[in-house]
Amino acid sequence: FLSSGSECDWWGTFCDEDGVVRRLSPPGAGGGNKLDGTLPDEIGLLHQLEELSYPNNRIRGTIPESIGALTALQELHLYNNKLESPFPQNLFNITSLRQLSLRN
Repeated sequence: FLSSGSECDWWGTFCDEDGVVRRLSPPGAGGGNKLDGTLPDEIGLLHQLEELSYPNNRIRGTIPESIGALTALQELHLYNNKLESPFPQNLFNITSLRQLSLRN
């Protein structure tokens, strides 16, 4: 675990009234926050996640296969990062996905 306390207290994390993480979208995400790193495999554990939005940053590597477990995902915005292909094929099987922005 990354830290003690609730994930709902983390910067850029938005939860519902039951404490379930629904959005990962830091304030000012459209302008970039200079976030640097990779997306962890554990992202797939957030089964109720509806939005993952980290555009205009320095996220590198590949999108983990575990993203296919995000069956509630509606919006995925990872454009203008340093992501590498191939993108996991199971990403395109998420039927709830309405917005997908991956261009570099």
